[in-house]
Amino acid sequence: MSTNPIQLPDVVLLEHGGRAWRPPEVLAVAVLNGTLQPIWRDVSAREAVRPMLDDEALQTAVNSFRTARDLTAASDFQRWMDGRHVDLDDVADHLERIVAEPGDAHTDPGDWLWGELVCSGRLDRMLWDFARVLGVAAIATVEGWAPVPPGPIDAEAAALLARLGLPSDTLRTLRAATARYADREAEVLTDDHLARLLETRRLDLIRFDVDLVHAADADVAAEVKLCLTVEREPVAELSQRTGLQVEHRSAFTTAFARELQRELLAAVPGSILGPFPDENGLVVASLIRRHLPDPARPEVRETLIDIARRDAFPGATTGVRWPAWTPRG
Repeated sequence: MSTNPIQLPDVVLLEHGGRAWRPPEVLAVAVLNGTLQPIWRDVSAREAVRPMLDDEALQTAVNSFRTARDLTAASDFQRWMDGRHVDLDDVADHLERIVAEPGDAHTDPGDWLWGELVCSGRLDRMLWDFARVLGVAAIATVEGWAPVPPGPIDAEAAALLARLGLPSDTLRTLRAATARYADREAEVLTDDHLARLLETRRLDLIRFDVDLVHAADADVAAEVKLCLTVEREPVAELSQRTGLQVEHRSAFTTAFARELQRELLAAVPGSILGPFPDENGLVVASLIRRHLPDPARPEVRETLIDIARRDAFPGATTGVRWPAWTPRG
């Protein structure tokens, strides 16, 4: 592994305890809790074999990226990138890494890790984790919890922490806070607790693969539904023939609008649903498949863990001040 500093913007990500916290501190906690290491290995392997998408494929991917984040207006997309200190090249590189098939080769991510974390949405998760760590540490101080000694740091973690360049006193503070949080977290993140949580949130954790056809008005939406249901025209052909925007979304139930959620839960693959109101008009949904929640799948387990953390530490982030673009902004 290189020893060069990881390139990060000098930007305040959140404020807590009268202090402004920046990217190196947030990533340090992600290293200490073991979140960053598998991401680092995965994206470095993907970058080594990243394909170059042609202009048409890349534009389609960028359009889907923007639609999924409600950034269809060019000004909104530019504001989103400016606020997060990324540019269009960062977005394009991320989209190309998604389709890469990682192998044994690796390319050091130190120069472009920030862009990948932002564009993939992983930074948002790290920010929430960081805020909870700070919040629980503050609660522990007020309530006089017994201190928890930090665990050992392995070679991979030590190398990443060295590249973040944190002062030793800051690292000691973060190690102590992370250890205290991990001790309490272990009480709620048991397999039995997560299994019980899955039973109560099962409907929320069904993953749907859906094609969303965007229509400007009711007449267009009615024509789209007619073509898909009566004429059985494939969505891809419909989009190519009409120029209508199609967004492919694979997401849990709660990622869809409430009205569409009800229809998806009652539908079978192959169903054409809608039209439903959308920010830019109407949308007709084609349900491709549904995946029942499997706790062995990483995205299901990660979501269950997030829910368990929110339930266990409901007030941990109340003292956090979030800049406008962060998850609470």
